[in-house]
Amino acid sequence: MKRLKNNILLVAVLCLLSLNGRGSDSLLLRFSDYMHMVMNFHPTAKQAALLNEQSEFQLREARGNFDPQLSADYLNKYYGSKNYYSLFSSMLSVPVWFGPELKMGFDQNQGLFVNDEHATPQDGLWYAGIKVPLAQGILIDQRRAEVKKAKVFVQLNEQQQRLMLLDLFYSAAQRYFDWYLMHKNVEVHQNAVELASRRLNLIRELHRVGEKPGVDTLEATIQLQSRQLDLNESKMMLRNQALLLSVFLWNDAGDPVDLKEGILPDNLNETFDLIKADTTAFSLNQHPALLFYDYKLQQLEIDRRLKQDKLKPKLSAQYNFLSYSSPDVPLISPNNYKWGIQFSFPLFLRQERGAIGQAKLKIQQTEYDRDLKQQELNAKIKSAFNEMNFALQQMALALENMRNYNALLDAEKEKFIRGESSLFMINSREIKVIESQLKYYNTVYKYHKSKAAYRFALGKGFDQ
Repeated sequence: MKRLKNNILLVAVLCLLSLNGRGSDSLLLRFSDYMHMVMNFHPTAKQAALLNEQSEFQLREARGNFDPQLSADYLNKYYGSKNYYSLFSSMLSVPVWFGPELKMGFDQNQGLFVNDEHATPQDGLWYAGIKVPLAQGILIDQRRAEVKKAKVFVQLNEQQQRLMLLDLFYSAAQRYFDWYLMHKNVEVHQNAVELASRRLNLIRELHRVGEKPGVDTLEATIQLQSRQLDLNESKMMLRNQALLLSVFLWNDAGDPVDLKEGILPDNLNETFDLIKADTTAFSLNQHPALLFYDYKLQQLEIDRRLKQDKLKPKLSAQYNFLSYSSPDVPLISPNNYKWGIQFSFPLFLRQERGAIGQAKLKIQQTEYDRDLKQQELNAKIKSAFNEMNFALQQMALALENMRNYNALLDAEKEKFIRGESSLFMINSREIKVIESQLKYYNTVYKYHKSKAAYRFALGKGFDQ
């Protein structure tokens, strides 16, 4: 009877120590809080935000090609007490989006040896007119091409920003899950060590009163030492994972934040349930990697159109109204004007045709890259989806397996109370329970990693 009571006492101690306990007074780093911290304060996230400013500055630079230009030039030669010439020219030019260029200026040329074509009235000569392209430059020119490309660059940089944040999301999520798994391993091994330690103390007491042989004390000591080795190894791995996780932790001042001891990960069974196992509503064409190629192709098409336009001859006409201050001459008169036509055309067009050929090749190369990327994304999405579903099935199976091993352990304890089992069998059952717990948390870990990989393959970030 006394031996039965001692067995009951031992089993009661075993039951009081759960193998899946969790500290309640520790701080919790929730996955959502962690990801918001990463997306708001991590240097990579801030670098991605700079892409918007880069796009704005590039667009502003391109639009500067249409800024009005004010220019002036003065040249004077004075020799032998003679004013050979004094030439002054000023002009305001205003480019227009559709190709023409408006001009207004003032010339005042004086001296003994001023060429007749440059001669002006004593008070100078005002003019206002327009220069219009008639062949090359009607539909597109360098200035318009730069502005159009800069506008596309804004969209292209948005996709580049999304890709940078996607990579950051995926890397940060994977690191969090690694830290979660190591924390769970430490919890399991810590509980196992505490259980083995209390069992050893109890067996020592029973051995002291003559209820247990010395070999049971030795066996319990070996069990404790073995579990302490596992615990020490898991703690070392947890410390390393905490250091790696700290790489993603930054505050709003831009300073890195160290992960303090005692902080626990979120319960992944209740968080990060952000995706549906359905790809039918997803359009692969909206993936930022493919949109990046689409906008890149738009830029290359603008370049091709510009080079194609250069096959046309350079032909432009300009007309200027002339006016000077005189009471006998009206301010604007059809009889006072200057006009001209400029024409040039390369006979062989080798440079232009070579440029067009290169532009077309760049477009083809980019199209091939896009097709390859689309096929890769298609395969990654399907593979990640399969892995996620498989991990979900494995997680459910591992949970059931863990429950069954716990049931076996409970049954073994009842047999031990009746004197039908031994400490060796209870320890064997406990080892299986520990293994099943580690395996279960590993399947939870793989499931959430596969969910993150699936979202990454879809091109969706944390908050999308």
